[in-house]
Amino acid sequence: FWAASLYFALRHFRQPHWRSGLIAGVSAGLAMLVKYEVALLFLSLLVLAVVTPTYWRIFRSFGTWLGLAALAVVLTPHLMWLAGNNWSTVSYALDARDVSSWSDVLQALNNTAAGLGVLAVGPLLWFGIAQIFGSGFTLNRARLSLRRDLTTAAILALAPPALLIIGAILTKQNPRQGWFLVFIPNVAVAVAFAAHLLQPAPRPEQDNRKLALSGLLSAGQLIVFMAFLSLSNQFGRPVLAFDLHSTKLAAAVEEMWHDYQSGPLRCVVINEAKIGGSAILGLADRPNVVDFSSPFWSRPQRVADCSKSGSIVILNKKHSAQLMKAAVQSE
Repeated sequence: FWAASLYFALRHFRQPHWRSGLIAGVSAGLAMLVKYEVALLFLSLLVLAVVTPTYWRIFRSFGTWLGLAALAVVLTPHLMWLAGNNWSTVSYALDARDVSSWSDVLQALNNTAAGLGVLAVGPLLWFGIAQIFGSGFTLNRARLSLRRDLTTAAILALAPPALLIIGAILTKQNPRQGWFLVFIPNVAVAVAFAAHLLQPAPRPEQDNRKLALSGLLSAGQLIVFMAFLSLSNQFGRPVLAFDLHSTKLAAAVEEMWHDYQSGPLRCVVINEAKIGGSAILGLADRPNVVDFSSPFWSRPQRVADCSKSGSIVILNKKHSAQLMKAAVQSE
């Protein structure tokens, strides 16, 4: 949805039309339902439209306002749900990663550097491939849209992570490394603009060699990633998000619950957020969750609600002692 929103928005920027504006609005609304962070994409596109005079025409286009109306229609039910639930997901987003000590600050700096490093890997590989198998880099000044395209590439690549960092500082958040991964479509489009402007047209055989090498690099990345997961498992520190069998875990939870209760499963108590997410995705019921690894999801009211209905407890052995200690303290 992020990539679709970006594609149709840029298409609308280049040649405003009601269809591209409408599809961009619908895609953006669906993207927001998946991840609020897509708001940073909207802000970067707004910056792009404001600083690029040739794009000012979109503010006079019917398609722009049609797209914004479509965005509002898609988001309204969710906003009504949020208002009726005390804006809980927004509160969680703002409260879950507080920076409260110097160690948190150092961790935030490390996470930010690692996240930006991941974004830089793709462009560096691409430029390396082009340098080895292409004919070097020359700026094609014959492009009539040179300044506009350079501005577009720079804003698309740099604005979202910059806005994320500014937002994290203002809200005193410790960003996760993964928060930067959603910007990859922006970086990919920025690289495409760079390829359009910086390289002369390659010969067909060079194109084929670059394509083959890109495929090999992608395969290599997959092999390295699978090796990382396997080695983590061998050394007793599995990556839970990839190691768990969600449907099997959910089936075991439901079977255990129905052995003792006839009604729906109302609550799951866990001590590791990834376990909770994996189990809940496969459950027929949609229970409340008490996660003692997170202050937000282990508030006294959530514990009290579980006490009234009963619950299933899913333990990660590594943290079971902390869970029992937290449960006693909550009581």
